[in-house]
Amino acid sequence: MKAISEKKICSMCRITKSVKDFYKSKKTIDGLISECKKCCRKRSDRAAKERPWRNFGYKAKGRCNNKNTKSFKYYGAVGIKYKLTTPEIKGMWFRDKAYLMKKPSIDRINPKGDYELSNCRFLELSENSRIGSLGNHRKLGKYKAVVTPSALAARRLTARKRLKEMMR
Repeated sequence: MKAISEKKICSMCRITKSVKDFYKSKKTIDGLISECKKCCRKRSDRAAKERPWRNFGYKAKGRCNNKNTKSFKYYGAVGIKYKLTTPEIKGMWFRDKAYLMKKPSIDRINPKGDYELSNCRFLELSENSRIGSLGNHRKLGKYKAVVTPSALAARRLTARKRLKEMMR
């Protein structure tokens, strides 16, 4: 939808601005979101600092669920499912001390397994890329899990306990 007038008041800073200073939205009557681009960026940056773990699931979820992504053929098309929830990612963030990493990334311990708490961990991007470059070994079945199944079960229980404690 097109904007009705050439000016709009930002709901956050309360300044009247040109409609060019607002992002478009199909959900609103005037076709624009309620806050200006500058305020929207500030809010987004603040949220990223307060809850950095939130953005890590989006790309993984897209690889598994969105047929339009380039990497869907390696993930969703071969049956890999995204089963992580935001509280589980938060628990992993603190369990693996991702806040201390320069560039944390989510790694699946068993590359044939789904994105789920018992099969995921945070690693430095450089380490995850190095492991990913061993993809040929994984495809040939020469991949050895870094964590044994019994250790995974213990880790899963510990992660659940930590999540319950954080939610209190």
